[in-house]
Amino acid sequence: MNYDASQLPERYVAARTLPPAMLGRWLDAVADAACSAKLDYIVDLGCGTGRFTPGLQGRLSANVIGIDPSFRMLSQAPRSPRVHYIQAAAEALPLCDRSIDLVFMSMVWHHIRSTQTAASEIRRVLKSRGVICVRTSTMETLDSCLYLSFFPAARRINEATIPSREALRAWAFDHGFDVERQITVVQEIDRYLPDYAARIARRGYSDLASITDHEFNCGVKELRRYCDGANPTQPIIEAIDFFVFRR
Repeated sequence: MNYDASQLPERYVAARTLPPAMLGRWLDAVADAACSAKLDYIVDLGCGTGRFTPGLQGRLSANVIGIDPSFRMLSQAPRSPRVHYIQAAAEALPLCDRSIDLVFMSMVWHHIRSTQTAASEIRRVLKSRGVICVRTSTMETLDSCLYLSFFPAARRINEATIPSREALRAWAFDHGFDVERQITVVQEIDRYLPDYAARIARRGYSDLASITDHEFNCGVKELRRYCDGANPTQPIIEAIDFFVFRR
């Protein structure tokens, strides 16, 4: 996905913002993976608009480097002390060998062109016993994404790009990382169904930006029709997998 050639950077913040309590829950998961170790440098790899980047700094009291290949996504990211942003790809990290304590990757796996090259780069920059935290949808969690029921073309994109749990574990093992844990977090996306429909209609998801306007408009129409017949107060939840690997 070429974010700089799309309208996603301007839509992303509103479409992908997490409720504060849910953001805090994810930051707690990263902190738990760090095992109370003092961290000097964290990389938020594929940070996009920085929705986790300042939070990682505040929660873990470390210097955080947000890295993303999209200049326009980075231009939307919030600035704060001890947070730095670099335009670069996962396959060519402009960082010194063994300089990073923890690499965090959120919903970025499916955007990496070469996961093998990225693994080599991550291994190069991580310190001994450094940690990788991967937050991602997997093939096993796709059915929990309500919107995909109304956008079959987007569903097909995900089925072609999203990893399975076993594929992620195999990736780690093949590149010399220990698999420490894998948990599934059920997160609330929106408290009310109309809010969720409005979020999806912003077209701030890369899979929705990749389908045709006709496919997108038909899906929004069907989603709204579903909302008209459903309980509007039902919370919208999704399952997201969280992996912890160690160098």
